[in-house]
Amino acid sequence: MFLPVFRPGPCLLAALLLATPCAFAHGPEHPLPPAAPADEPVSGFVEAFDKAVAAGLPADIAVPGDVHRPRRDVAAAQLVVQDALNIEVDIPGMPAGRMYRGLFGGREAAITRIGTQVDISVPVRDGVDVTGYTAGSPDVLRERVRNPDAPAAGRRPVPRPRDESHVMPGWPFDMDPPLSSEPASLGRGVRAIEDPLAYSPHFFVLIHDDLDARPLHIHSVFAAWWLTELARKILPAENIRMSYRYRIPGVTDMPYGYPEALDNWHETVKAYAELYGLAHGKTYKHKYLLMSRDRPMTDAFGVAFEGGNEAMASTEGRVNIVAHEFGHTLGAEHGLAERRYEGWWWCVTNMATGTDDLIGDCHRFSYDNARRIRSYLRHGPDPEVLAERSFSMILN
Repeated sequence: MFLPVFRPGPCLLAALLLATPCAFAHGPEHPLPPAAPADEPVSGFVEAFDKAVAAGLPADIAVPGDVHRPRRDVAAAQLVVQDALNIEVDIPGMPAGRMYRGLFGGREAAITRIGTQVDISVPVRDGVDVTGYTAGSPDVLRERVRNPDAPAAGRRPVPRPRDESHVMPGWPFDMDPPLSSEPASLGRGVRAIEDPLAYSPHFFVLIHDDLDARPLHIHSVFAAWWLTELARKILPAENIRMSYRYRIPGVTDMPYGYPEALDNWHETVKAYAELYGLAHGKTYKHKYLLMSRDRPMTDAFGVAFEGGNEAMASTEGRVNIVAHEFGHTLGAEHGLAERRYEGWWWCVTNMATGTDDLIGDCHRFSYDNARRIRSYLRHGPDPEVLAERSFSMILN
């Protein structure tokens, strides 16, 4: 008895061969993005974005590729704008910017629309991917900013110090800080008691003169994704403002890199706020961070007053360094960070201190730190209230 032998035809074999690489190259976390219409111009994307958003959300927008790249890299991704966020982005010389939450190629994305720009920030395990479009320009900005301790292709990663951040305790303005031989340990964070509805959260990032970076670049890499979480999951009822400032004599040229740097930053911010009529000293909801090229202290990528209003961070740190330091000013703690299993591997939340090349970033706050931030902004920097509303759920 002879059994019939199945012989696949050439068409079927070709189909299998063509389909197989796609199946391996694009797993469930990175689906193959659908192609955009061939005649969709890159230079018209910003206008198409505005029209789609004005027509109502959610909106699906076909995003063209870079016409200057090889054809295999031109495949467009689908941008889904899900909803608008209660965030205003303030950069000098530009009209007020808006932020949106969405999906880019199937992945969570923070979208910033400001001036002539649309920047799409996608957090990834070892950094942040940024795709930027400019109205009327055929060029596409594509950039992946990797964490400094993330392994580079073909290189063995260099170990980093386990603790990348220091926290200084905050004190009330009407109280003298305790005497100490270490000036940097004297916190001068705001502890003013106020009506929680009198002010809204306002974050200032002052870019040091030694940092050759556009404010929008700093925003898209270090801030957009965590602001999205803040507005969406932690403070959905608050109006949040993010302001960037640079080239301010006597402020953004401040020396740093020594133990007293944070104390001196507090005094610098105080003088800056008085000069420009800002609410420093009147509210605990306004935060000021100096973003520098090098470390603010020799042994730390970032430093902040716990529950206070001032912080410092370096672009040498991980991409969550701004979220980490602002988190400290909002009451978040190292001890309430979590290790989670998300998607296909482990990750750590924003307030984790150590680094591990095998563990990625979750790009979000732990549940307990999110609760502390919410409590801080509703009730003020009261240590007793924060303690009552915080419950440890640390996963080892």
